[in-house]
Amino acid sequence: MRRLVFGDESRFSAFIGAYLGVLTLPNAFGLDGELLIHVGVGRTAGMYGARHLGDARALFLFRSERELDYRHRDVPRQKELLRDAFGGCDRWLDELDRTPAFYFDSITQLRMDTWSPQARVAVAHRRRPRLPPHGQAQRRAETGTTYNRYTSGDHTQSPLPRPPRRTDDS
Repeated sequence: MRRLVFGDESRFSAFIGAYLGVLTLPNAFGLDGELLIHVGVGRTAGMYGARHLGDARALFLFRSERELDYRHRDVPRQKELLRDAFGGCDRWLDELDRTPAFYFDSITQLRMDTWSPQARVAVAHRRRPRLPPHGQAQRRAETGTTYNRYTSGDHTQSPLPRPPRRTDDS
């Protein structure tokens, strides 16, 4: 949908030097509202679980000096890149071949003068499946589209009230 509306995304995207991978795996540690995390130089791996999930999620963040060569639909290549970046996390990476859900993408900044020339883009965009962290960007895009629709191109004023400032530490 984005390509139909905006054209080639490379005109708007700027690689910021990192990648994210997320996969579903068995909750072998019985995590419930907890996060196990390993932080290394240029990479971070974590696993979290929640009662409503029934399983766990492993997330992998890593830096890269250059954009990596892979295609959006080439899942085997994406898994290979994740294994290359995270040698030593074998127990979690062993699940790559069995995971029912996998997400991999560059962390990219989109720079656009406006999110949408028309409000209907938010409705069409909403039909896409929510994938981590894609759902986050999707909500921001919908909010940006709504914001653009209400401000008629004036991005200096918001139609939404500011949230109250917190005055305590709670």
